[in-house]
Amino acid sequence: MTQAPVKAQFSKGGKQAIAASNANSGGNFAKTHWFKIEKPGQSVVIRLLTECEPDENGDGGWISALQHGFIATKNAPADHEGNWPEQMPAICRHDPQFAVMNYPDCPIDLFGLKGLKDLKYKKPSVRVWALACLREEIIGTQEMVDEGTIEPVMVGKRVGHTDALREIDEVDDDGKPTGKTKSERALIVVNMATKNFFAGIEAVAGYYGMICDQDLLITRRGEGLQTEYDVVPLGRTDSLYPGTESWQRYEKAIEEQGLDLEQLVSDRASDEYYARFFDPRVEAPAKDSDKASAPEVQQATASNDAAEAELAALKEKMAKRNNRPTSTFDA
Repeated sequence: MTQAPVKAQFSKGGKQAIAASNANSGGNFAKTHWFKIEKPGQSVVIRLLTECEPDENGDGGWISALQHGFIATKNAPADHEGNWPEQMPAICRHDPQFAVMNYPDCPIDLFGLKGLKDLKYKKPSVRVWALACLREEIIGTQEMVDEGTIEPVMVGKRVGHTDALREIDEVDDDGKPTGKTKSERALIVVNMATKNFFAGIEAVAGYYGMICDQDLLITRRGEGLQTEYDVVPLGRTDSLYPGTESWQRYEKAIEEQGLDLEQLVSDRASDEYYARFFDPRVEAPAKDSDKASAPEVQQATASNDAAEAELAALKEKMAKRNNRPTSTFDA
């Protein structure tokens, strides 16, 4: 089978993502945690770990790629245990970024799949990929007052945010379960559309010049194809942004959790991924790496047209990059 690229030359950056919307093997499938907001009116706070644009060396930056939405999967392979996803997203193998791989075709483009003829073809649209960490509120306490961290008036009120943690099963050096659990930072993959999600974040990044130095309050509005997301920056954290000592905790967590955006995107165009979930013409590889949930269906909004005019208008209103609020507290 064709080996998926480890470091493909992806289209990177917020501007690239907006412009694009105008015009291996998947071993990490089971480890991926996705950004999601279940219902309209609900909110989450995140800290993006991927800057909008690549750095001066071309490293980092959001990745944009042509992506098919939620495609009905074929029957579970014989070696699979547990629940089998009914639908999964996939990177379109006709995306020019994968020309170097010489994939023979994109089966979804050709057939729609699920038996090669049962499903209507779904045109791919541009989706953007970034890493983030879920954040939780810090509520002021009397102990903080006694320590001189906050003023008495802030007791019982939100004074900042800290990284959310999740419990995972511990494994030994050989990858075998120990029967214990441990905590890890709640890192997530954000895989969303441009117009109703990343365009707003790109506007904030364009105004402030950076996006990873602040928490973002994301609120969902609407359902189905009417879903939109409001983005509110919560103020710069002076001691927490790329290059600071505190940021090393994210670099360590990304390494420990094996998160590589370029590999994640490549995996979802690979022969193995298509064989596992979609293409009935080939036998699925004998492994069980697909227990994790896919991105939520509610994220697959149809409105992916470009927002160049909207971004320009918003940036014009913002005008000057000054009087920036500062977050009080981070832990």
